[in-house]
Amino acid sequence: TPKAVKTVMGEVRTKAPLDSPAFTGTPTTPTPPGDAKGLQTTNAEFVRKLIAALVGSVLEPLDTLQELADALGNDPNFATTVLNKLAGKQPLDETLTALSGKSVDGLIEYVGLRETISRAADALQKSQNGGDIPDKDLFVRRIGAARAFDGAVIIGCDDNPWTTAEFIVWLESQGAFNHPYWMCRGSWSYAYNKIITDTGCGNICLAGAVIEVMGVRGAMTIRVTTSHSVSGW
Repeated sequence: TPKAVKTVMGEVRTKAPLDSPAFTGTPTTPTPPGDAKGLQTTNAEFVRKLIAALVGSVLEPLDTLQELADALGNDPNFATTVLNKLAGKQPLDETLTALSGKSVDGLIEYVGLRETISRAADALQKSQNGGDIPDKDLFVRRIGAARAFDGAVIIGCDDNPWTTAEFIVWLESQGAFNHPYWMCRGSWSYAYNKIITDTGCGNICLAGAVIEVMGVRGAMTIRVTTSHSVSGW
């Protein structure tokens, strides 16, 4: 009857076709044994058992890999993606960004080296061993050292007589009273070195003489050591 046919057709519609059936809901099948081969139908439990056997009978490693993949957004070029994003970033303190494009002078100013460079430019060079001291006399005076003025200085430029007062004036012009101890030696030219004649104890020829000055202008001791007696000059 039509009613019976309708009932049968309704029942047929609830069944899956034999050719490539598309099941809905949660269809189940018997779980094959672990050594199953051939064309048996498998289910999720069977597959999980096989995977567990491959990774040491635990699923945690695969869970971890899945978590990593999810965290990376399943991006197969994750390393490149990260590098590209980093290229568009600047340092946290903006130092490198601030330095980019600056001139040498700009860099010096930024790192605060201007005063250091100025001091270095005005510093004495170790390799000069004091040769670059601009005012050696003042330098010796400042450090309180003895001053060896000259080992063969011409005293007076001729052999005409000198008074002690004139000798003192010459010493002062050479800076002899600026140091705790100052000394020099006259050259061996008799024609270019003076003779002091007013000592009252003989003439003093300054050629080859060693002159030592101790003290300041108002309270000094002067010692002149000659190479020979000059009485009769």
